[in-house]
Amino acid sequence: TTDAVIAYLAAQRAAGAQALQVFDTWGGVLSPHVYREFSLRYLQRIAAERLLRAHLETAPATLLGEAECDALVALREPINAGRTAAERCSFTHLLVKAVAQALREHHALNCALIDGELHQYETVNLGVAIALPDGNLVVPVLRDAGSKPLAAIMRELGDLETRAAAG
Repeated sequence: TTDAVIAYLAAQRAAGAQALQVFDTWGGVLSPHVYREFSLRYLQRIAAERLLRAHLETAPATLLGEAECDALVALREPINAGRTAAERCSFTHLLVKAVAQALREHHALNCALIDGELHQYETVNLGVAIALPDGNLVVPVLRDAGSKPLAAIMRELGDLETRAAAG
């Protein structure tokens, strides 16, 4: 009921939360949204700002589908032969290499709209999400990924993961 929602919001507000109400075009309440404000750490703030900027400056492209990955698994096996767990090639490494190569070959996808002008980039720079031990994510950028061999991508992503975990 409306009284239950108001009581809930009052309790949340008393506990330190801020309450928002979203209104539809006819002035009726759609749903209450309760939130708490948290300060972001430096890396979180930078990641949030860059993700927002990327969202605002790029055209979203989403492709959903299924892929047969037996060849990818077979490709990875000889690469990982004789390597320690820390040195192994992951599917992320292979996917970064594939995406970088595809963007290098299809320049029209490596663009951004900035101030009404389409900017087509000469190099392929890829952001790769990395999970931190505390559960947060950072998205460091692998610069010029389109011109790098797989071994360099593996080495640089490993370095970025180590640096991200260290803060």
